[in-house]
Amino acid sequence: MSLDFEPAAVHIDHTFEERVTFEESWVWTDEDGNPVDLSNYTAADAHFRDVDDDSLLLALSLNSGIYLGTTDGLVTIRIDHALLTNLNWDRSVYDMIVIGPINATYPSGQSTKLMYGEGNVFHSRTK
Repeated sequence: MSLDFEPAAVHIDHTFEERVTFEESWVWTDEDGNPVDLSNYTAADAHFRDVDDDSLLLALSLNSGIYLGTTDGLVTIRIDHALLTNLNWDRSVYDMIVIGPINATYPSGQSTKLMYGEGNVFHSRTK
């Protein structure tokens, strides 16, 4: 799936199946439809019970749940089934932030909210 994330974050909801590996991928494109070069980018994603609740339910980071391509603009979320076992929640809210490489314009990297939404859990009856 190709998504133009500029200039605002895209609303994407996730459905997690308990005890099942979750994986979704997107291509981040610029305003001209070209893939964004993600070389030297980092990323973080945090799921909370609610917007006003600080109860962290799930945290992902670069190469630990979030995987970024290079010149292809590929953004992948991959959560191992072990992290989706015995979940004690049904719904979360999240956002994903990517931080670009350090340069003269952005000495600590430019931070961009890439996506946000809800995470919903289908609990497994199989143990």
